[in-house]
Amino acid sequence: MSTPSAPSAPPGRRTVTIRDVARASGVSVATVTRALHGHPRVRAETRRRVEEAAAALGYRPDFNARALATGASKTIGLLVPSIGDRFCAEVAAGIEARAAEAGRAVLLASSQHEPEREHELAALFLAKRVDGIIVAAARAEPHDWFRPDERPVPVVLVNLDESLGAHELRRARSASPRATLAAWARRDPPAPWLARLSFDDAGAAAEAVRHLLALGHERLAFVGEAPVRPAALRLLGFRLACAEAGVEPLAIMPCELTLEGGRRAATELLRRPDRPTAIVAYDDVVAIGTMRAAHALGLHVPDDVALVGFDDIDIAAFVEPPLTTVRQQKEEMGRLAVDLLLRGLERDLGLHDTLPGELVVRGSSLPERGAPA
Repeated sequence: MSTPSAPSAPPGRRTVTIRDVARASGVSVATVTRALHGHPRVRAETRRRVEEAAAALGYRPDFNARALATGASKTIGLLVPSIGDRFCAEVAAGIEARAAEAGRAVLLASSQHEPEREHELAALFLAKRVDGIIVAAARAEPHDWFRPDERPVPVVLVNLDESLGAHELRRARSASPRATLAAWARRDPPAPWLARLSFDDAGAAAEAVRHLLALGHERLAFVGEAPVRPAALRLLGFRLACAEAGVEPLAIMPCELTLEGGRRAATELLRRPDRPTAIVAYDDVVAIGTMRAAHALGLHVPDDVALVGFDDIDIAAFVEPPLTTVRQQKEEMGRLAVDLLLRGLERDLGLHDTLPGELVVRGSSLPERGAPA
């Protein structure tokens, strides 16, 4: 049996095809396909020859053509609001790890917190024939991503971050927290191709408040009111736990959900003569901005003001004092999102899963001065 000559790219051709690999390795196109997909019936020597020919020619599989032929691209589209977002980065790490275990690649794109951009990127993913789409901190629900005659791919929304109107913000600030939470839980049942995976924002905020109440704090404030769903849910949980304890919140401070936003809002709050002894911040970023404001005003955390954040981002344990926070299972959330998406390839979704938080007590929360330890 003669040995095929050393492969070389066909002259004048820009794209190397699977036929070129077959010709160079001396086997059929079908054998090349089986060899490159790890089919067990391909002999080791044949697989080695095919792989060497493919590498020498610079062959790259045409995933769009494969998706057209098989109906599966083995890829998942991942939309995040920003590649610099600490929370989404940890969720994405879990998504990539679980996708790799399942033999899927991940296509990553950033929406820059814009619902219209989410729509555009979803269209791009669909053109790439992804098997499904995961959206971290989605700003809009994806019901208009698909044409009426088009069968939607599975979509998993991780921590829906939709914008809220003035009416909903007013309800979060002043309406019955229990009734409002119940009403929000009943609305918008997911479509059969859609799953929602979220953090128990309200329950976690209530746990943070109960922690501070147990330390003797009753002058409580919330920093981080904002027109997005997680902030409103955390505010509702804050208000619910205060109401259950018969405590009137001292202040609810709106702010941009950034370090600077937290610093500005907390500076205004802590300059008041009736400043709080404890603050629940929307997240760790806002909490660290709040901590900076306290230090700039000559106040000490937690001696003058106790502080609790959310998310347990990596830097939370390294600020001074280390930040008490509610830990979200971020990587686990990412892994579960992939599992839900893979489930959606086989049967309907139409569900909403919620993950609990875990209070991590560190140095930023201590008993109020004069309260029993």
